[in-house]
Amino acid sequence: MSDPSVYPGRLLNSFELDYQIEFHTLYIRTFDNHEDWAAQMDRQFEVTMVLFDRVTRQLEESYSGLDEEARAKRRELTVQLRIQLSQFKALIQDRHSEWEIQQAASE
Repeated sequence: MSDPSVYPGRLLNSFELDYQIEFHTLYIRTFDNHEDWAAQMDRQFEVTMVLFDRVTRQLEESYSGLDEEARAKRRELTVQLRIQLSQFKALIQDRHSEWEIQQAASE
């Protein structure tokens, strides 16, 4: 199972991103194809976003609501997280394609 911290409800710092890139560069090889890996990443992301929604709703209920600025920051974060996921998937899939080419050339 992959490391769920790739979608922690916050943007990754460079150290975490480097770790995730290394992990998923190897992890993707355990799938039949990169589309299956990408689908797994999408499922994990959606589950994490459901949890993120629950936590932010609880915070909103507990602290007499979020003001409009806080809501805007939350919306911006969710957009940035989706962008981070898309860029991450593209990077890993590119690396996997390069690896497959290298494997085919060495056979």
